[in-house]
Amino acid sequence: MLENQNKLVYKRDENLIIFTVADQQARLSLGHEGTHKVSSTRLPMLPVSFDFSTMDDEKQAQFMDVFLLKFLRGGG
Repeated sequence: MLENQNKLVYKRDENLIIFTVADQQARLSLGHEGTHKVSSTRLPMLPVSFDFSTMDDEKQAQFMDVFLLKFLRGGG
């Protein structure tokens, strides 16, 4: 799905994805894929963690607006 979006510039190295917004970086680390059971249904789950330590609050908010729009609209 990452390749299908056209708004965020990124580089991927295995489980680390580095997004660049106005020369500032947001780092996203991917955990191990698993499943989440809801009633009798199993849903795929991929834990992610964000590191915004090199990004100011304004750029972080801009990044998250686009990220959520592009990646959560399909169910997360």
